[in-house]
Amino acid sequence: MENYPEKLVNVVNEYLKKYEGAEIFYKDCYTSTPYQNKTITDTTYKIYILWGNLFEVFSYTVCSKPEYNFKEVKNNFMIAQEIKDCYEKSGFFK
Repeated sequence: MENYPEKLVNVVNEYLKKYEGAEIFYKDCYTSTPYQNKTITDTTYKIYILWGNLFEVFSYTVCSKPEYNFKEVKNNFMIAQEIKDCYEKSGFFK
């Protein structure tokens, strides 16, 4: 998790300590310009964790304009069956 925000790394490390067997599945980082002023950038860091059949995604966005930064790390999760159902029902991948 080198070069990831300390706030995100701390939350993920706490999660990994709390849930034995949980492991980092994937990491992602991307930059976007979602504001009208295109000189302001957001860099979003995501860490995907797999714990049994639970997929949890922790994300934190750092803005080049600090007052726009999110205060907390966000997290969302789905179980493997929900992901499979979405995949099959969407028809997107056919």
